[in-house]
Amino acid sequence: MSDGDRKNTDKIIRLVEYLTALARINAKIVRTLDEYGKKLWIHDIPKEPKYCFTQAWGQEEEQDTDVWIEIKKFPEPELPKIPAKCMDWVKWETLRNTKDFPELHDSIVVERTEEDKETGEKHTVSDTLYLENSPDIQQTWDDYLEKQWMPWTEVYNRYARVQKVYASLFHIYQEQQKLGEQYELVFCKGLLNWKTPSGHEAKRHIIIAKASLEFEPHLGKFTVKQAIDGDQVDIELDMLDVQDQPQNVHQLIELGRNTIGANLWSRPDIDSVISSIANSLADSGQGEYHPDRMKPEHKSLTQKPIIEFAPALILRKRSMRGLEQLLLSIKEQVEAGEIIPNEFLDLCESLSEKNGEGREDGTSPQSLQSEEEIYFPLHANEEQRRIIRTLERQKGVLVQGPPGTGKSHTIANLICHLLATGKRVLVTAKTPRALQVLHDKLPSEIKPLCINLLGQGTEERESLERSVTGILTRLDRREEANNGSRIHSLESRIDGNRRDKSETDNKIMALRESETFTHNIASQYSGTATKTLGPQRVDHL
Repeated sequence: MSDGDRKNTDKIIRLVEYLTALARINAKIVRTLDEYGKKLWIHDIPKEPKYCFTQAWGQEEEQDTDVWIEIKKFPEPELPKIPAKCMDWVKWETLRNTKDFPELHDSIVVERTEEDKETGEKHTVSDTLYLENSPDIQQTWDDYLEKQWMPWTEVYNRYARVQKVYASLFHIYQEQQKLGEQYELVFCKGLLNWKTPSGHEAKRHIIIAKASLEFEPHLGKFTVKQAIDGDQVDIELDMLDVQDQPQNVHQLIELGRNTIGANLWSRPDIDSVISSIANSLADSGQGEYHPDRMKPEHKSLTQKPIIEFAPALILRKRSMRGLEQLLLSIKEQVEAGEIIPNEFLDLCESLSEKNGEGREDGTSPQSLQSEEEIYFPLHANEEQRRIIRTLERQKGVLVQGPPGTGKSHTIANLICHLLATGKRVLVTAKTPRALQVLHDKLPSEIKPLCINLLGQGTEERESLERSVTGILTRLDRREEANNGSRIHSLESRIDGNRRDKSETDNKIMALRESETFTHNIASQYSGTATKTLGPQRVDHL
């Protein structure tokens, strides 16, 4: 390695270390579950096969292997009709308290109307009736409780347990829709509970997998699956300070990721990884793992690290952890002497050939076509054409503008041109709405060629299916001969339009020249046609 290359490498590593330190400074360490707003404990899911399923119970034949949790709405059972003779006696507030028997009032006051026999006047009289004097009412009530109310409570309790989980997922779904991409849904296992030697509270899961939550309102069903970008289970120990982490923390994390991979439901692998971490915690390895605890038993923090299986679904704010891992990977690649992409070299100001001074294919910008055909289907101006010409000379271009200045319109034109010239295009945005606005601006002929990942859950999958189906349909209906003739016809039209445009431009130039050309007439008049004709009109008046 030459001195120049070594200096560049050192410069890049320093930049990566700076960015990593900056990410850590801006990152907030979340140490306990209390800081997470929404969570669903898997032990709260009742074993109601018709309405509930989770792979934490084991895989079932009728369930897809990619479904982690599925909850269907349980219809609320209707309260049995109260016997007519008991209606006035019932304590209504106790009817839905399934933990105890509903009661009747010991006495009630009833009103009746009496007529004075002498005067004929009517007046209201209140009578107090006592339950002990009405054994038939008590017997009717007891029969109602035994034969109707108690069977109803069994069904209602089942409903209440399912509805509790359904409501939790509903709240998580609503919160996720409101908070957007700043938050992520994760499925967690291995709850660490520890009052660390450094005095911090640590109560968080250590095995994490990204999840997606789909809601089908017409079916009343929630489904939790693996997120599209969640093909790798992660190990998290950032809730611990460096001095509280195992000495071999990096090896444990790497081993855990490789052992589990993307299979969150391999229980032997999960138990093996958690046990390894538990046995490496504390100064003498006093950590314990309890794989049989679906429900966390330790309410308060313990002096020695205790890890319980205790799976949960959690909605939490995204952290800077992903950025830190990416920067660490970049640093390792640089130190290993791997090829550094020119884009990153440019960011580090270590790229000798910038802004079009050279290209990967060895050609110079001067050797490229200066007038490449631009395929803009929407109205365009010179600024948009300049973007394309800039992209021919360099790898990137920054386009800025306030809202309403036509950036989406410009991007739609750029997508069409790049696709027409054989390029592949990836468009990203902070929110799905921005992508939807852009998608709506694309011509109808281009939309089927775009694979869209818009929205979340079912909506996203349906959008992807429509895009792929459109592309496959076009491929099936493609006829090379007809396409060739159509391309030739369209190119001929473009050439014709180009010639017509050139002729029109020449005519405009000629007209403009005729107005600006200076004429000398008999040494008396000199100037443009307009100026020369002006004085003549005056002379003839």
